Amino acid sequence: MPAPKAMSVLRVQVNGPERAVRKVLVAHPLEPQQVAFEGDVVSLLLFVSEEQLHELGRTGLRVRVLFDSRARDRRGQVGTGNRFEGGRIPPGVGVPVR
Repeated sequence: MPAPKAMSVLRVQVNGPERAVRKVLVAHPLEPQQVAFEGDVVSLLLFVSEEQLHELGRTGLRVRVLFDSRARDRRGQVGTGNRFEGGRIPPGVGVPVR
């Protein structure tokens, strides 16, 4: 039996008037990771499935796919090796706040 196909998780930006964006979020409960306001226009950054992307596309809002978070070409951005080797603490990790 073949392995199931991995589901794409897409990073998208959604832009539109605040009232329309709020209406969509009520109808399609999504969890924005970032929200920006510029006048009456709201910009959201979301992770969505392909099915959710098609639903968003029918809302009339501007939807732009930024990238597929599971894409193989992004693997080059992931480091290799042990960042903590030799007791070393990488910058920004575990630094006490004084």
